[in-house]
Amino acid sequence: MQLQPLRFGVVGLGVFGEAHLSCLRGLRAATGIELAAVCSHTAERARSLAQEYGVPRWYTEVAALAQDPELDAVCVTTAEHEHAAATIACLQAGKHVLVEKPLATTLTDADAMIAAAVQSGQHFLVGHVLRFEVLYTTVQERVAAGDLGELVAIACRRNRLTQEMVRYRRVHPFFTASSHDLDVMLWLTQSRVRRVRAFTRTVRPGPTPDLAWGMLDFHSGVLGSLETVGLAPEQGGLKVDDALNVIGSRGSARIDLTRAPLLVWTEDGMTVPGVSYVPHTRGAVRGALREELLHFIGRLRSSAAPDYRGLAEVRHGVAVTLALIQSAEEDRDVVLAEED
Repeated sequence: MQLQPLRFGVVGLGVFGEAHLSCLRGLRAATGIELAAVCSHTAERARSLAQEYGVPRWYTEVAALAQDPELDAVCVTTAEHEHAAATIACLQAGKHVLVEKPLATTLTDADAMIAAAVQSGQHFLVGHVLRFEVLYTTVQERVAAGDLGELVAIACRRNRLTQEMVRYRRVHPFFTASSHDLDVMLWLTQSRVRRVRAFTRTVRPGPTPDLAWGMLDFHSGVLGSLETVGLAPEQGGLKVDDALNVIGSRGSARIDLTRAPLLVWTEDGMTVPGVSYVPHTRGAVRGALREELLHFIGRLRSSAAPDYRGLAEVRHGVAVTLALIQSAEEDRDVVLAEED
């Protein structure tokens, strides 16, 4: 039986926006989706990627794409501070939306986005991609099954290439790299955060810190630590220096992406191709992003009503992030409000 086409648009055509395009293109035959429209502030970028990926329509204004009558769903992959405006415009125009993490950079925006989703009746997913990465899902399943006993502590580290992180210094590192690990902590603990303490350092001149450390005290009693750095050497051959350590009363689990499963040596040196999040193989993006998009498409294909229950946890992640930033700026512990 031929599937009814699901017509997708992508708003925001940076590195990850193009990754969404590549992955969606690879899913067309298996899922019956169509790439219908793209949008970028830069006309040449929108035009060139539309041509490259065979997309029939391109826009430079989100409002125009949102009102496109031949569009069913939109992936919002804009800069973080633009998530709210693009998401709300698309939801209010009757489009299903997958927005990249973080949900928003203010609680006002987060609340407006959640309200728009509920009022629209459309499917709405926040793209916390580690919930679809096989190593992290394996750890979560073992934790949920009780294999590690009662959770005691979770430690996360994320250190990326200096030049790679330059583009992300437009926003605080607790909102960029750390948002992955904070979401994993909330997912594993199924608990809210009670109190935080954070420190930051600026090693290279820039608008935001390039080193951020945070301590989290969960209501469940779990202690968490976040370490986010953007100082990995360019010539080291290692693109990802990430780790997760989960300690329970009867066991522990560790993910260490620094000890990469794939190493390639050539006359130009050693490289470590990424194989977890958005690997490019057989002409398409695969890995966790592909699984995330398949999950979203599955929701749209199902007869089930949209499920907004997980959005409270996502909003709490925004509140915790803001508390971490406040803690670092004011050099003190910050206790989260009961409603956050």
